[in-house]
Amino acid sequence: MKKETINIIIQSKGRMAQYVEKIFKKNKLKIIKQSDRSLIGTVKGQPLIKIIYMNTSAIIESLAKNVGDIGISGKDLFYESEPNIQSKVSIAKEYKWGKSDLVVCIDKNWADCTNSADLEDISYEFYNKKKRLMRCATKFKNLTREWFNSKGITQ
Repeated sequence: MKKETINIIIQSKGRMAQYVEKIFKKNKLKIIKQSDRSLIGTVKGQPLIKIIYMNTSAIIESLAKNVGDIGISGKDLFYESEPNIQSKVSIAKEYKWGKSDLVVCIDKNWADCTNSADLEDISYEFYNKKKRLMRCATKFKNLTREWFNSKGITQ
């Protein structure tokens, strides 16, 4: 039986990269890179493990395309990926680091809007006046839509 290489995709840089390094150190796995700019690494004493460094936003899609066998990325990026990508990738383990908050910001002139219920009322008024939905600028469209729907803000 032929042994196959395990490709592990991790962040090339950023705040989560330090946590990923700690996981490897905790498990006594030393990553070796040819240079600081190299995007490929190996694990000392483990010839069948290859480390692939990528931008965090590309990891989930790369797993779905079978570029890697294991990847470490943000759960938010998993939920923001397309359904056909999510169907090919599963979350095997969650870590308690790298948390982020999703916040809704409004113009200071909206003095009477102090909570999500007020925003719901404003969205209905806006739709009735303008005959179109309010727009929300966001990088996380799926998580944002889910939050608005959970608060009854659908207009």
